[in-house]
Amino acid sequence: MLAICKAVALKAGIKNNAYLHKFRHTYATQLIHRGVPIQNIKELLGHWSVIETERYAHNNSNHLHQDVAQLDNLLSQ
Repeated sequence: MLAICKAVALKAGIKNNAYLHKFRHTYATQLIHRGVPIQNIKELLGHWSVIETERYAHNNSNHLHQDVAQLDNLLSQ
């Protein structure tokens, strides 16, 4: 499995640190970014608890951009 992982990474231009867990992390992160419910991702990853899965949700802050945009015209008022 590791040899296949490294071959896929090499085709993608990743020359070092290609480990199976990184693919698993990317898989979970991409599901989070696409709005898949955390409970479903938990089951897909085989985690016992959603708390284990929540570590993948930390890097999705896109939903906050609209909230911060509320301040865009602050100085022009």
